Amino acid sequence: MQNEQFNLNNTSAWLNWAEQKQKNTVQHIDDLIIEVRDLNCPSSSEIKAIKAYCKQYNMAIFTTSSQQFINPKSLRIFSSYFGLHHLQHNEGADSLGISHIKENKEDWHTTYIPYTTKAINWHTDGYYNSTNEQINGMVLYCDTPAVEGGENALLDPELAYLYLREKGNEYIQALMHPNTMMIPFNDVEDHVQRENSEGPVFSFNVNGQLHMRYTARKHNIVWRDDETTTQAVCLLKELMDSSHPWILKGTLQSGQGLICNNVLHNRSAFINTNQQQRLLYRCRYLDCIS
Repeated sequence: MQNEQFNLNNTSAWLNWAEQKQKNTVQHIDDLIIEVRDLNCPSSSEIKAIKAYCKQYNMAIFTTSSQQFINPKSLRIFSSYFGLHHLQHNEGADSLGISHIKENKEDWHTTYIPYTTKAINWHTDGYYNSTNEQINGMVLYCDTPAVEGGENALLDPELAYLYLREKGNEYIQALMHPNTMMIPFNDVEDHVQRENSEGPVFSFNVNGQLHMRYTARKHNIVWRDDETTTQAVCLLKELMDSSHPWILKGTLQSGQGLICNNVLHNRSAFINTNQQQRLLYRCRYLDCIS
């Protein structure tokens, strides 16, 4: 099932939606900020505002007092107000299903870039998951920023879709193929953590909303051997490497968080000191924001 604006045969619905989508973009990440008094009990007006932003932009930035947030469990409570209930318990998550994204020089963490100070290329979270465990919603909260760096760039997947569809429907069709993108199995210390994962870039969830599964990584990824697919991937890279106004950049500060329908994002390299270590909490959900 898909919403009619994404139906390649419904030109009228597409043109109406595309026109409104481009009219209602934001120019700066600060335009997405909504203040939340209490993460454990957001007000009806705060919930309404965040839901409206997520419906229009697929994301919102919430900000609280940096002294308020103590227990990461508050993130799960906060998320539940937006229909986010089913956490995906990945390898790096704690017993609550929350990942502590920080530099970690122990055991297997050293093989995963998120747990280093290195830059992370464009991706959506869980792009290596199986098709029945796709990440639809995500909450990212900053406990402590880096001394320097750690900036994120954000891009609404619907705008990436729009960009490609305006170039030609054939690019959308290519990236909807079930064998478009394959991530080979992951083997850490002779233990297979994940089997081969193959699927489309663009698909639709049970509500007919667009879902995007993507990574700009250059190694350990196999793209479908097809000229149109190759061109589509190049066009995506062209967009994400540009200074297009749809790409929003900013660095989360203490007490700030991102709630989104798994938007495209990256991260710049950062610097820690003994006195200040970057720490973000991340919740990945199988649900999308209601």
